[in-house]
Parts: sequence; structure tokens; C-alpha cells
Amino acid sequence: FPESKIKIERFAASIPRHAHVPHPQPEPGHTECEVTVVQDGATKTFMLEKGKESILEAGLRAGFELPYSCKGGVCSTCRAKLVAGEVDMDANFALEDYEVARGFVLTCQSHPVTDAVTVDYDQTA
Repeated sequence: FPESKIKIERFAASIPRHAHVPHPQPEPGHTECEVTVVQDGATKTFMLEKGKESILEAGLRAGFELPYSCKGGVCSTCRAKLVAGEVDMDANFALEDYEVARGFVLTCQSHPVTDAVTVDYDQTA
């Protein structure tokens, strides 16, 4: 089979293909990140403490109903487009290289690096 036709189904998280790199410690005075989420045409904003939780975890803690299923970087239910800021993704078993190149991230695996981040769940391309 051509490699482009091979798909993988996982029932448990496996060992990532890349070495895990610990998140850099935020600079003093820059420990919080303002996260803006666009979902179903509405904009929501919440704060996240850098290095402590993912965008998805912080959004759920803030009381927002964000899409997710596995929380392991496998299902892509939490896929969103990063439209502002920068994040580090822990694992990615769901997104194709072209999706990452277009700015898509898995919010369950995304940890902000910048002081402000915007992700859009409504964008599909």
C-alpha cells in the first residue's frame, strides 16, 4: 500500500515518535496566558497558567464546553486552528503534516508559549 493510504487506529496512547521536550519555564512575570477561543461563532476568553495545563484543560476548568474525546492526541476531536500566538504540542497522533503546516493544533496537547493565544474551532481549512 502507498504510505498515504495507511491509517492507524490506537486503543491506548503509544510512545511518541519524537522525544518529549519539557515545556520551558515561563519567565518571571510571564506565567499567565490569555487564551481566546472561537467556537460556533462565539468568542470566549480565559486565563491559563503556562506549563501547568493544556488549552483544553484550562477551558474545561473555566466552565466552557469544548470538544474533546480522548485527551491523548489520538482522536482529533479537539482540533482547532491556531490563529494567534504560539503553542507547543506534546503529542500528535491525529493531524497530518499538511494540517500542522496550515496551523492546526490539538488543544488537548497544546501548551501556550506566548502571553496570548487564539484558537478557532470553526475553521476547517
